[in-house]
Amino acid sequence: MASNKKRIYGGKSEADSSIFPDPFSRFKAYLFGFTAAALGAAALFGQTPSKPAEPSTVTTSGYSSIQEPESKNTVPKINLKNKNTLDTKLNDWYSLSPSELKKEMFQGQAWLEKAVMKRVDDFVNAEALNRQYRAKGEKRYQQTLKDLETIFSRLTTYKDYITDVHKSTGWPLPILYGMTFRESESRHDAYSPGGDAGLWQISYATGKDLGLIRGNKDYRFDPKESSEKIKVLLNELNSIYGNKHHLKIAAYNQGPNRTSRNIIEGRPWTPHVREHVVTIMAAAYINALSKDYGISIRKMPLYSDKLKEAYPVKIETTKTLGDLARKYGKPESEIAFLNPVILNPQNTRSLIAAGQYIKLPK
Repeated sequence: MASNKKRIYGGKSEADSSIFPDPFSRFKAYLFGFTAAALGAAALFGQTPSKPAEPSTVTTSGYSSIQEPESKNTVPKINLKNKNTLDTKLNDWYSLSPSELKKEMFQGQAWLEKAVMKRVDDFVNAEALNRQYRAKGEKRYQQTLKDLETIFSRLTTYKDYITDVHKSTGWPLPILYGMTFRESESRHDAYSPGGDAGLWQISYATGKDLGLIRGNKDYRFDPKESSEKIKVLLNELNSIYGNKHHLKIAAYNQGPNRTSRNIIEGRPWTPHVREHVVTIMAAAYINALSKDYGISIRKMPLYSDKLKEAYPVKIETTKTLGDLARKYGKPESEIAFLNPVILNPQNTRSLIAAGQYIKLPK
């Protein structure tokens, strides 16, 4: 990473020494990190290391079993100076057949394909499962294809921001849509109990590191600015894992250090990380084949267009959201929607301090 600061992914710090069972394991991880950094730097500037690592195969055990690429470089070579040439196939997932899509997504990882397709089946058959749960009096719930349709439709509100992330990082659009589905249910005002915030559910520490926390304003809730900053993290993961989508998703959730140590030490992912990866990839698969599943994704007005139509008002004296709604005759929900940096779940009293500007819908 470019910074020596401890970066938090998914609300967890990477600085967790308890995962090193002995000094030799620590040495292996440090060696791997040094090698990855050197190779990543070489890839960044379009160079090939003078002495590439010997071909190696690293296989982890359990349900996170993966096979590393059989190449002389442990870190795939990626030219981040020309991000749009990462892989042209990434830009065309919507035109692929189911078999072609599986090949691109799973890259021969049989365990991953099995787990993801099982999750896809859960989405398809969720209504029947929910009826069974209710009949037994169980308070369980499975998300349905109808839920996906609602969330994917809501996601079109931010389509221009997410498309820009796709163009700048090479991450497939269905994967990005799957991430926002799983992370925030496509809501820029989402706030988790662990303190992760916004469309991309960025932790406080990472938000601070990326410059999204400025004074008493939290720009993690700003879909445009957070989408701009998230490119930094996604390109970091590109430089480490290339086009290994499942590894990049895991690293986004738990951090690249822990993900790489899982590989080195043959440790399985935690159930939480596994579920996270599988759900995102299942949502991505369904999104790419939405027509095949009978999902009608409605086109919603762009958030950016709503901002252009809004007009600013300076707050002369401290007011509440309710005060503003009554004064200007605007719905509270619409005012909050346009001003997430100020009016978000952290502002429990919905106060707007004097001197601030608020955008109001026309």
